[in-house]
Amino acid sequence: MKIKFKHRADNYFWVTALLIFIVGTLYYLISNTTTLDINIHDTYFVIDCFHFTVFFTLLYFFLGAIYWILYTLRLNISPKLTKLHAKATTGIVFIYLVATPILNIIYKDSFYNDSAEILPLLLFAIFILLQPLLLINIIVGLVRGKAN
Repeated sequence: MKIKFKHRADNYFWVTALLIFIVGTLYYLISNTTTLDINIHDTYFVIDCFHFTVFFTLLYFFLGAIYWILYTLRLNISPKLTKLHAKATTGIVFIYLVATPILNIIYKDSFYNDSAEILPLLLFAIFILLQPLLLINIIVGLVRGKAN
C-alpha cells in the first residue's frame, strides 16, 4: 500500500507539528536538561522543555488547521504567499534541528555559548515576522472570494 502525500500547506504544518512533538518528547526523555532558561536583562524565565514542545506543537497544528479551513472553504488564496509562508515557517524548525547540534560541536569548549541563545531567538523573531503573510493571504482570499 502506497501512501500519497498531498503537497498542501496544511499537511506541511501538521507533519512539522508531529516532528516537533516527537523530537521534543525524545529530547525531554533523554536529556539531563529539562528546563529552558531565558535571561532577559535581570529576569530569568524558566520553561519546562515539554511545555515548550507542546506549545510549538499546538502552534504549528493550529496553523495547519487554519490552512485546512481555507482549503475546505475553497477560498481563492494566493499560491505564492501560501508557499512562501508554509515553506519558510516550517523551514525554521528544520534549520533549528540541523544548526543546533552543529553549533554545539563548534562551541563545545567555550564557557559561554552565545550562539545557543541567539539562534532560537533569531528563529523565533523570523517566525513572528512571517505570520503577517498568513493574514495577508486570508485577506486576499476573502477579497477574491471562493474558487470555482
